[in-house]
Amino acid sequence: MKKFYLLIQDKDKHGHFSAWIRPVTNSDNIAAIVAGIPGIMAANIYPTKKEAARVWDMLIKYWQQDGVYKWDYMPDGVTPAPF
Repeated sequence: MKKFYLLIQDKDKHGHFSAWIRPVTNSDNIAAIVAGIPGIMAANIYPTKKEAARVWDMLIKYWQQDGVYKWDYMPDGVTPAPF
């Protein structure tokens, strides 16, 4: 089976963004996979993990620069993470 990579982007209730990569095959039901993701904004498919990771790195970089990266904050969405 051919493997592809979904780059999934979401936004939480505080306006912070995150993204992750999920492998899928050509027989997976993509609609069912993304339907259950709360706050999903986009799901782009890439033929290689390297291509998906390149875009993921770019997104994280810009979100951190803009101060809207989800994992730079504690679960309350306001307190900066201690790292």
